[in-house]
Amino acid sequence: MPHTSPSSIAERQGGGGFRTLYVLVKTSVRNYSGGMNTLDRSVTTVALRDELADVVGRVSYAHERVGVTRHGKLAAVVISVEDLELLEALEDARDAADFRGAQAADDGTRVSLAELRDELPR
Repeated sequence: MPHTSPSSIAERQGGGGFRTLYVLVKTSVRNYSGGMNTLDRSVTTVALRDELADVVGRVSYAHERVGVTRHGKLAAVVISVEDLELLEALEDARDAADFRGAQAADDGTRVSLAELRDELPR
């Protein structure tokens, strides 16, 4: 799964409240695997400036996933809050599984801080 850094854009809704829309920015091409065949559409960063309200509406209400390209390459993906919450739940489940695996592999051996410092290169 690619490492992402969420940035938020506040979208004003009726009644004076704000709903937050997250833009997930791919931070490492090296960690990105697989195609983005689940995108409903893509826009350039220039077009996004003019079409932001439309993109937010499509993402928020039609649950579309919109890719944002820069210089012809996918730079970010705009997703709904629900998709972000699902992504976070999946990452939490993966982290919990990794933790349980680490616990199962733990043989109980511990190293003191002094021993660790001695092992570090000087």
